Amino acid sequence: MSASGPLLHRNERRVAYFIRRLVSAYAATFDYAGRVVGPLLDLYLRLWLAQTFFISGVLKATQWDNALALARYEYPVSWMDPPSRHRSQQRLASGGVWPGAAS
Repeated sequence: MSASGPLLHRNERRVAYFIRRLVSAYAATFDYAGRVVGPLLDLYLRLWLAQTFFISGVLKATQWDNALALARYEYPVSWMDPPSRHRSQQRLASGGVWPGAAS
């Protein structure tokens, strides 16, 4: 019994050392991934979202008549009665300034 006691104790230390090293490597890997992959993923998502809005703005600027037609017929403002909506759209189409807007 005395011979197996120190041997078992030595094996437990080896297993504990291995587990500590494994957990340390696991933590280091995820720390590195968080520092490197996180910002890259953030940049990718921001550029993807910016591209969507940029293309939308370019299409609206290059096809202004289509944008006005869509605003008039496809995407009406439900809380605005038709005569005031028509005046607002005419003002928008003519490049007019909205009441109360800074000049």
